[in-house]
Amino acid sequence: MGEQNPKSNLSRLEVAIVAVLAGVLALWSYWDERALNGAFVYDDQGTVKANPVIIQPEKFTYYDIWTHDYW
Repeated sequence: MGEQNPKSNLSRLEVAIVAVLAGVLALWSYWDERALNGAFVYDDQGTVKANPVIIQPEKFTYYDIWTHDYW
């Protein structure tokens, strides 16, 4: 019938190593000291500081947090 795909030559360990290295490279590439220690900008005031889920998390269930918009 049809040809089967050849088995991958990479082991799970090799795939895991490549994935970890790619993640580290991505984090390192986007590391910005100004962004990590900067002030709130644009909509951060309403999204973070005025967000009731952040201010009073005990009033919300996990279901509420994942199913309702926070805007």
